[in-house]
Amino acid sequence: MCSCRPADLYAVHPAAARELVAEPRVLEAARAAAEELARENGGGVVEQLQVVCTAKRIEARLVLNGYSHHAGFSAPECSRS
Repeated sequence: MCSCRPADLYAVHPAAARELVAEPRVLEAARAAAEELARENGGGVVEQLQVVCTAKRIEARLVLNGYSHHAGFSAPECSRS
Protein backbone atom coordinates (compact mmCIF):
# COMPACT_ATOMS: atom_id res chain seq x y z
CA MET A 1 0.00 0.00 0.00
CA CYS A 2 1.10 3.59 -0.47
CA SER A 3 2.53 5.81 2.25
CA CYS A 4 -0.48 8.14 2.08
CA ARG A 5 -2.98 8.60 4.90
CA PRO A 6 -5.67 5.88 5.21
CA ALA A 7 -8.50 8.27 4.32
CA ASP A 8 -6.61 9.38 1.22
CA LEU A 9 -6.01 5.78 0.19
CA TYR A 10 -9.70 4.96 0.58
CA ALA A 11 -10.65 8.03 -1.48
CA VAL A 12 -8.31 7.01 -4.30
CA HIS A 13 -8.94 3.25 -4.16
CA PRO A 14 -12.21 2.43 -2.36
CA ALA A 15 -12.06 -1.20 -3.45
CA ALA A 16 -9.23 -1.61 -0.90
CA ALA A 17 -11.62 -0.95 2.00
CA ARG A 18 -11.42 -4.46 3.44
CA GLU A 19 -7.62 -4.47 3.38
CA LEU A 20 -7.46 -0.94 4.72
CA VAL A 21 -9.44 -1.61 7.91
CA ALA A 22 -7.18 -4.58 8.73
CA GLU A 23 -3.96 -2.60 8.37
CA PRO A 24 -2.10 -2.08 11.68
CA ARG A 25 -1.37 1.61 11.01
CA VAL A 26 -5.09 2.24 10.46
CA LEU A 27 -5.95 0.59 13.77
CA GLU A 28 -3.23 2.56 15.56
CA ALA A 29 -4.44 5.84 14.03
CA ALA A 30 -8.02 5.03 15.06
CA ARG A 31 -6.89 4.18 18.60
CA ALA A 32 -4.86 7.40 18.88
CA ALA A 33 -7.82 9.48 17.68
CA ALA A 34 -10.21 7.71 20.07
CA GLU A 35 -7.86 8.20 23.02
CA GLU A 36 -7.39 11.88 22.20
CA LEU A 37 -11.16 12.44 21.98
CA ALA A 38 -11.71 10.56 25.24
CA ARG A 39 -9.02 12.61 26.98
CA GLU A 40 -10.41 15.92 25.66
CA ASN A 41 -13.89 14.96 26.88
CA GLY A 42 -12.82 13.75 30.31
CA GLY A 43 -13.23 10.08 29.45
CA GLY A 44 -11.10 7.16 30.47
CA VAL A 45 -8.96 4.68 28.64
CA VAL A 46 -10.10 3.07 25.40
CA GLU A 47 -10.54 -0.53 26.50
CA GLN A 48 -11.27 -2.07 23.10
CA LEU A 49 -11.20 -0.81 19.51
CA GLN A 50 -12.30 -2.45 16.28
CA VAL A 51 -12.54 -1.11 12.73
CA VAL A 52 -14.69 -3.19 10.40
CA CYS A 53 -15.86 -3.22 6.81
CA THR A 54 -19.34 -4.77 6.78
CA ALA A 55 -22.94 -4.18 5.70
CA LYS A 56 -21.95 -1.48 3.21
CA ARG A 57 -20.26 0.59 5.95
CA ILE A 58 -16.88 1.17 7.55
CA GLU A 59 -17.43 1.28 11.31
CA ALA A 60 -15.20 2.12 14.24
CA ARG A 61 -16.41 0.45 17.41
CA LEU A 62 -14.91 1.00 20.83
CA VAL A 63 -15.46 0.35 24.49
CA LEU A 64 -14.78 3.25 26.84
CA ASN A 65 -15.40 2.96 30.58
CA GLY A 66 -17.47 -0.14 29.97
CA TYR A 67 -19.76 1.53 27.42
CA SER A 68 -19.86 0.69 23.72
CA HIS A 69 -19.69 3.45 21.11
CA HIS A 70 -19.56 3.39 17.33
CA ALA A 71 -19.30 5.68 14.35
CA GLY A 72 -19.12 4.94 10.67
CA PHE A 73 -19.80 5.96 7.13
CA SER A 74 -21.31 4.47 4.02
CA ALA A 75 -18.93 2.29 2.02
CA PRO A 76 -20.69 0.23 -0.65
CA GLU A 77 -17.47 -1.79 -1.13
CA CYS A 78 -18.17 -3.37 2.26
CA SER A 79 -21.17 -5.40 1.17
CA ARG A 80 -21.69 -8.77 2.80
CA SER A 81 -21.31 -10.60 -0.49
